[in-house]
Amino acid sequence: MIVELINETECGFVPQESEFQQWIDAVNTEIAITETDICITIVDEAESASLNHQYRQKNYPTNVLSFHYEQIPGIPNESLGDLAICAEVVRKEMIAIVVNKLRRRVICL
Repeated sequence: MIVELINETECGFVPQESEFQQWIDAVNTEIAITETDICITIVDEAESASLNHQYRQKNYPTNVLSFHYEQIPGIPNESLGDLAICAEVVRKEMIAIVVNKLRRRVICL
């Protein structure tokens, strides 16, 4: 599967396209995805909130939005769809997970 990565942010902590490719390849070996490409766009919180409002009627940014391509009769389509990933929301979630794990370890001591 071909991964196209579009980074629309200034974030310095976004993984490289090759890393996304490795993750998609790993998933593909497990579930045998038949489509041949996916577009991953890294967005900021404002764009994530806008997309989340437009497609889910939610007024806040979210970590990931997925958009599956619908097949149009008579037009070949090899794309799985698009992912919009909000780097800042994912970073905040990752920090919260790490902090919670550290708190649990301290409690266990």
